[in-house]
Amino acid sequence: MDAIRYAYEDIDQVVAYLKQVAQDIMDEANRLRSSVESSMSDWTGDTADMYYKLSDDLVADLQNNKEWLNQAATILKERADAMYEQDHAGARNMPGA
Repeated sequence: MDAIRYAYEDIDQVVAYLKQVAQDIMDEANRLRSSVESSMSDWTGDTADMYYKLSDDLVADLQNNKEWLNQAATILKERADAMYEQDHAGARNMPGA
């Protein structure tokens, strides 16, 4: 009999990886932003204003991407768990099980 085998533990690892990458990106962006702000704390004028606006926009975009990655990871995990349960329920209902 042919069988499809799913590596559920691999899915868990992918979910954890997605969440970690999202957090790493945010951490690095925040670190870089803090570094620039501390070295240019007295920076003023139109160029400074434009930099800070772009920086704020980048951080907001990164935060949105982090949230999207976390949502995608959560959905992937939920779907994998549901498939796992269906597999086990199907196996229990097989003749001779």
